[in-house]
Amino acid sequence: MTSACSYHGRHLVAGLRAQGHDVIAWDDGLPGTWDGDLWPPPLDAELITSELDDLDRLDQALKRAKHVIHLIDPVHPLDRERLRPPPPLAQTVTLLRAAAAAGVERLVLQSSLTVYGEGRYIDEDGVPQPARRTIYDLEAGRWQARCLRDQPIAAMPTPEDTPPAPLTHAAKLCVMRERMVCKWSAVTGAKAAVLRMGRLFGPPLPGGGTFCGETGLMASHLLAGRRPPVLEDGGQTDDWLHVHDAVRAFRLALLNCTRDMPPLNISSGIGHSAADIAGMLAMAAYAGERAAAPLQMACKGTARHLVGEPGTAEDRIGFVPGLSLPRSLADLILWTAEAGTEDRASHILENLHRHAGLVGPGRRRARPSLS
Repeated sequence: MTSACSYHGRHLVAGLRAQGHDVIAWDDGLPGTWDGDLWPPPLDAELITSELDDLDRLDQALKRAKHVIHLIDPVHPLDRERLRPPPPLAQTVTLLRAAAAAGVERLVLQSSLTVYGEGRYIDEDGVPQPARRTIYDLEAGRWQARCLRDQPIAAMPTPEDTPPAPLTHAAKLCVMRERMVCKWSAVTGAKAAVLRMGRLFGPPLPGGGTFCGETGLMASHLLAGRRPPVLEDGGQTDDWLHVHDAVRAFRLALLNCTRDMPPLNISSGIGHSAADIAGMLAMAAYAGERAAAPLQMACKGTARHLVGEPGTAEDRIGFVPGLSLPRSLADLILWTAEAGTEDRASHILENLHRHAGLVGPGRRRARPSLS
């Protein structure tokens, strides 16, 4: 498993070990994933810390492996504690070549719903229409995606046969990895699955740090007595997936993948806005409402409404999300309170200002107001 020391990698290692699998946990050991003194290796797994271009170590590891799980960093900037460039595509090329030479039987690739760009929209007649948000729209605080002809459109769950339309470099890399894995499977005869995942949330495992994405930032802010910050006006919707459901999807894909399996949405099909998430967290923390703090800024390349149409994953691998979002967010509040996590919203937002291209009326302020 690549990126095994990441937030979701640790959960997956634990889930696979619980099912009796032996796991070779591969990680590049770069900041943001693993620090030898602070973040111990995943429980009960052999750990190799090296770049994937270390061919000798990679070949030796793959000779002992029947299956490969190739994980990626979160695509949404708010789900990454440290903003670093995504690994080059050459690493995936190296991995696939070595896996073919070693006779790997199955490969599961993590991808993202962000390959769909703005996602699926329809007009008043139910006809799909392309949608976009220009940089000028975002700078002016016009958050809703618009049809090219400015006619009314509505966001819908996006099915897997929607042509990719990635908006960022990281999402474009997801598309290219998907195509490479499909070609690899066709050439080698190995089985493969591509999982287009929604945004992950849930408490990290012990030893894996305390950062757990945008929901964790909201929770720590609420417990510090402040309004949780949300990008834009808080109305942007995402398909949220508990990390335990994600682990189950990987296990099912590993067992049920085939040579001709299409990419699968690992999603609920239900969108929840950032303001909705903040409200559910506030209800869990205080048994009452607490308004979010809209920052009036957007990250370049993020969608306004992006939800994956479910169903194909249930048909092909038997996956259906099983965890309740409100109950899971209540568990996150409890974990955050017990862990005593540091409120790092200001640090994360400063990183976004520097590296992620925040745009919008909120940038006119010297510093975003988080109170």
